Amino acid sequence: MERDSNGNVTDLRNFLLNQNKYDVSGVDTYTSYKFPETSFGTFKAALDMSYVIDSIITNPDGPQEYTGVQWGDAGYPRIKGSFSVDYMYEDFDAHWTARYVHHMLGYYHAQEGATADEGYTERLPTYIVHDVSVGYSLDQFNTRLQFGVNNLFAKKPTPEGLDNGYSASTNNFSVTEYDVNMDRFVYLRATVKF
Repeated sequence: MERDSNGNVTDLRNFLLNQNKYDVSGVDTYTSYKFPETSFGTFKAALDMSYVIDSIITNPDGPQEYTGVQWGDAGYPRIKGSFSVDYMYEDFDAHWTARYVHHMLGYYHAQEGATADEGYTERLPTYIVHDVSVGYSLDQFNTRLQFGVNNLFAKKPTPEGLDNGYSASTNNFSVTEYDVNMDRFVYLRATVKF
C-alpha cells in the first residue's frame, strides 16, 4: 500500500501468488526431562527445536532458496525453537519459556542486493522472547488461577524496511515468526470445572 503526503491511499498491491512447488528439508526435535521430586518441589525442562536444511520455493522465476531469509509476511529462519522450565510444588506452579528465532537476511538484501543506505534492513537480528506465568489450584472450589506475561521485556522484531513490497500486512516482518502485537501481553486466567 502506498499513501500520499496527506495519508490517502494511492495504490493497493497484493503480491500473493500461487507457488508451483515448495521443498523443505530439515530436522525437528523435542526432548524433555522431569527431575526427581524433592521436598521443595519438582522441576521439568524441555527443548523444542527445528533446523532447516533447505527451503526452496519454485515460482514463475524458477527455484529460489529462502532458508535464512525474511520475505514479506513469511520468514524462513534456519533455527527456531523454545526452551522451557516448569516448577511444581503442591498447588503452586511456575513456568518460564524462552522462544528463539535465528537471525535472517532481509529479502531485498539477500535476493536483490539492496543496502541499508537504501532503507532496507540487511540482517534481521536473532529474536528471543521470554514468557513467564504462575498458577495456583484451589481444589476445594475446582478452580485454577493463573497470572502470566508473554513477551516479558516487550521485545519488538526488526522490520525489513519501510515498505518491503511483499508484505501483505502493515508490519513489514514475518507474522508467522514474531509476535503480532509486538508488545508484552499480561493476562489473568481463572478456570472453573463443573
